[in-house]
Amino acid sequence: MPSHKLLLAFLVLLNAFVFLSPGIRAQETRRIEDPTTFVAHDHHAGRPSNGHGNGHGNGHGNKHSSGHNSHNGHANSIMPIARCRHNYHERTEQALNRQINLFLHASYVYSSMAQHFGRCDVALPGFTKFFHQLAQDQREKSESLMTYQNLRGGSVLLSPVTAPATNDWGSGLEAMSHALEMEKSVNQALLEVYKAAKHHDDFHALNFIQTSYLGPQVDKIFTLSQYISNLERVGPGLGEYIFDKLPQN
Repeated sequence: MPSHKLLLAFLVLLNAFVFLSPGIRAQETRRIEDPTTFVAHDHHAGRPSNGHGNGHGNGHGNKHSSGHNSHNGHANSIMPIARCRHNYHERTEQALNRQINLFLHASYVYSSMAQHFGRCDVALPGFTKFFHQLAQDQREKSESLMTYQNLRGGSVLLSPVTAPATNDWGSGLEAMSHALEMEKSVNQALLEVYKAAKHHDDFHALNFIQTSYLGPQVDKIFTLSQYISNLERVGPGLGEYIFDKLPQN
């Protein structure tokens, strides 16, 4: 009789195990198929051992990444070298930028002179026209140098243009004398550009400066010197008035 009871109890347990085993197997299958279960488990289980390593690794990685990104940002702020650039030294490039600024300053000065002689209490339209042409010539030269800067692969860096020292240029003789000194300053600056190009064997820049600027500059200095001689000869007043009517103006 007891054996029958034991056998009956064994059968009950066996049926219960058979009934519950599919649910257990399905639950284990879901755990295997769901990766988040193991992620959460591993993170929780491995917190004491990996916390310092992950923190150090992530911190070092983030710092390295941030530093690398900042380095890239700094590198991106540097203007890349133009493809067309060849045998063009930065000293020549800088000298050309200074020359551009000087041409613009000379244009300002000649524009001021032109407006001075256009005033009603001065009334010398020949001088007005002459200095207006000089101002336009200086602007065209500055633009020509900007074009050449780009042609050689340089960068045009425009600086603040200095204003004229005065707005009252006095007589025609005084204004011509200021103009002559200005042109000599421009010529000297062109010679500095020429020296920089020559020092670095930039024969293209040498030819460009010599043919396009130095030759015409010498002619202009000579012409202004002639005008000053004539103005000194005729004197102020009526002589200056007659000079203002001459064809060259």
